[in-house]
Amino acid sequence: MKIYEQIDPYNFVLNSEDKNHQEFYNKQNHCCYCGHELEIKTVKRINSSDLTEIAHCPSCKQDIINKKHSLN
Repeated sequence: MKIYEQIDPYNFVLNSEDKNHQEFYNKQNHCCYCGHELEIKTVKRINSSDLTEIAHCPSCKQDIINKKHSLN
């Protein structure tokens, strides 16, 4: 599990000394039940203009976020 201080700054992730930014990163990228780092998956179906974003926790096997986004 990565905490804010362990993220790779060359991997397009915010690098900030601001504690609010660090808190936001941890809340958005870690499971609200067990604290494990989430796996973010995207699914795009052929002939569809929708993209599905799924944030999955491999530790407690829960899909924490399941959102559809329109590409139009």
